[in-house]
Amino acid sequence: MRIASLIQDCFEKASVPNLTTPQKRSLLHFVIIGAGPTGVEVSSELSDLFSTSYASLYPHLKDHVSIAIHDVA
Repeated sequence: MRIASLIQDCFEKASVPNLTTPQKRSLLHFVIIGAGPTGVEVSSELSDLFSTSYASLYPHLKDHVSIAIHDVA
């Protein structure tokens, strides 16, 4: 629930009218640490969430969202 709340806050902050494109991209760049099954599943769920629910709530931000998966190996 806390992660969901933090993600929602990022989208709300990125919706502020006077933000530049780099500021929006910085707020909407999500990094998953660990490319194991859990990390891949989390990134997949985030991608689905962003392309469905959040795309309709924040259509002006859909081109600024990015997800990166990092693995220590």
